[in-house]
Amino acid sequence: MHVTTVIVFQRIFGSKLDPQLRYFGRSLDSYKDLNGDTIPDVSVGAYGKVVQLWSRGVASVSAQAAFNPNKINIFSKPCDVNGRKLSCFNTNLCFRAAFRPKKPVGPIGKSDDLSGRSTLLFLLTLLLPFGSI
Repeated sequence: MHVTTVIVFQRIFGSKLDPQLRYFGRSLDSYKDLNGDTIPDVSVGAYGKVVQLWSRGVASVSAQAAFNPNKINIFSKPCDVNGRKLSCFNTNLCFRAAFRPKKPVGPIGKSDDLSGRSTLLFLLTLLLPFGSI
């Protein structure tokens, strides 16, 4: 099974939150969940101030693929595609998603308003040898 790991990060500029903030990020703390959404909140220190930040919902997606046959004999060409004999296989793809928090806390913007539904978009790309179809 092939596993793909994506590292996501976000840079937050204190000047975008409040032009008066100085030394934004001089201290950080994520001791507990302050707004009750089950995701740890982050307190960011600045000179004489503290900014409280929390995340929107998070989706963790995993995928599994199974192939039949699990090895392809390139000399065996049992499939007929447009009059050409080709090697072929079947695949089953299974996607699982886990969402946090299960019940959103706080305001949800119009771009996130899915009437209580969550939508995930998957892009599946099949790479085929040149001239195979």
